[in-house]
Amino acid sequence: MGPRRLSGVVVRPLNFTVRGHLDAQPWSLAPAHTAPGRVRLALALLWAAWLASACALALHLYQSRAAPLDLYSALGVPSVLVQALLIVLIGRRHNLARLLVVALAIPNFIVVHIFFSDMYRAAAFRINIEAALRLSALVLLLTPESARWFRNGVAK
Repeated sequence: MGPRRLSGVVVRPLNFTVRGHLDAQPWSLAPAHTAPGRVRLALALLWAAWLASACALALHLYQSRAAPLDLYSALGVPSVLVQALLIVLIGRRHNLARLLVVALAIPNFIVVHIFFSDMYRAAAFRINIEAALRLSALVLLLTPESARWFRNGVAK
């Protein structure tokens, strides 16, 4: 169906006008669909750990809304945003993001387990679950199959 004329004005149906815009997907995660199973599983584990982290931060912010800004709140929000960005970039096959996640994981484990597990004994179980999820994902991201996918394009 083409454009219609209504009293001298060309009227186009909406699907005729926006047809070309529907094909554009600037934030498509298409490379993750072609990723080997280990990378897909690592992404799922990273997103699960991120979700636990974001929920804990949201709960902390809700509970301390009347209190002044503390260290957990000040570092938590940027940390959660950077984590999400790195996970998205890993899904889009950015090797630098994978290496950054690995490099940042070691100090993160040390800081969280030494400082925060003593301060937040109630959250120790959640912290250990997050650590297990992240560690499992890091092991999967460092396998030769995953490295080949990030380096060459297609893992066999």
